[in-house]
Amino acid sequence: MTDNVDELVRLSLNRPVRLLIDSTKATVNTLIQEFIRVRKHREEDRAAILASLCMRHFQRRCIVFFRSKVSAHQMKIVFGLLGLKAAELHGNLSQEQRLVALERFRDGEVDFLLATDLAARGIDIKGIESVINYNMPVSYAQYLHRIGRTARAGQSGRAVTLAGEDDRKVLRDAIKNAPASTIKHRIIPPEVIEQYKRRIDGLKGQVEEILQEEKEDRLLKQAEMDMTRAQNLLEHEAEIYSRPARTWFQTEMEKKKTKEKLSAKHAEQVKANQGDKEKKRRRLETAEEDAKAARSNHGAIKASKRMKQRKKMTQMHGGGDRLADASNRLAGPKSKKARAQQAKKGRK
Repeated sequence: MTDNVDELVRLSLNRPVRLLIDSTKATVNTLIQEFIRVRKHREEDRAAILASLCMRHFQRRCIVFFRSKVSAHQMKIVFGLLGLKAAELHGNLSQEQRLVALERFRDGEVDFLLATDLAARGIDIKGIESVINYNMPVSYAQYLHRIGRTARAGQSGRAVTLAGEDDRKVLRDAIKNAPASTIKHRIIPPEVIEQYKRRIDGLKGQVEEILQEEKEDRLLKQAEMDMTRAQNLLEHEAEIYSRPARTWFQTEMEKKKTKEKLSAKHAEQVKANQGDKEKKRRRLETAEEDAKAARSNHGAIKASKRMKQRKKMTQMHGGGDRLADASNRLAGPKSKKARAQQAKKGRK
């Protein structure tokens, strides 16, 4: 599962059961992965390396992945000048052009399909022998998607990646998740790279001419479309301006009635809201009055309780004095001498 699906599982499911057939990051044993190191000061050698691979080793049923549409199109021109039969697949093409490119590659009319990730999503063509990554993808998941176009259904395949200095993280993940026996390091002799680099440099003038011609063709087509539109306006001006204005789904009268209904409905809603506010204000006033009355009653009750407590205390103190007087009268007067003798007996 992807990270998004895994997060959805954690949010919505209670103790889900996971059934794993194989690790999503593992690669099959029938896929050989090769890596070609491209040093930082040799980035301009990528085109020469790709040309040498396609002309010397991987000459048929090969998909080449690029990061940008511009790179894919330029290499399509270079391949044509080098005599390699190739088709391109990227976002600048119409749906019909993409389908034609896929059909030509599937039917074997061309040997190479130069594609970007977005356009090549979901490609399932039997018999793809090799995949070349002109640039290392930005994530390992994307890398798996690319190389998964080959070595399908038990068949063998080969994936070659041009890895730069900034691609170490994805490179580490690729090596870590693949069987050690399927990882290879390919080295292209410097003299071979220089040979193809000279050939491609010699084609730069022709590539620029073709790009300029394509640009002029696009501008010419746009100008023809604008001219056709203007000509139609001139030829059919009377007919165009005699047509009734577009009212879409409603006539002007229907729009007016709808507007009046909406205005009346809005007025009713405003009136209802005002009534609700008035009711709410009255409820608040009533609640406030009830609270004041409750506070007044509570104060009166507390005052009454205090009065009762004072009266009770007074009665208790008065009763105590009367009991003391009665006790003294019953005991009778005693002399000082008698009280002293009584106290002495008590100490003995």
